[in-house]
Amino acid sequence: MSSGEEAKPEDTVEPGVSTVTHRILERFFKELRAVDGYHEIADRLHKTVIEEGSYAEANLRKAIFGDEGA
Repeated sequence: MSSGEEAKPEDTVEPGVSTVTHRILERFFKELRAVDGYHEIADRLHKTVIEEGSYAEANLRKAIFGDEGA
């Protein structure tokens, strides 16, 4: 998916759904926040993946790299 494209339905999950995958990701984000220099990235990834339910490549790049990744 190139930058600027909208996420497709198959790239998203229903926000707020608690699954084993979400619990694993929550733990990953928690541990990533504890690593020096990764707190903001972890927060952006958490918002994108858990809160918004998006796994689209463009959205993940933006969460990891900020505006430079879009």
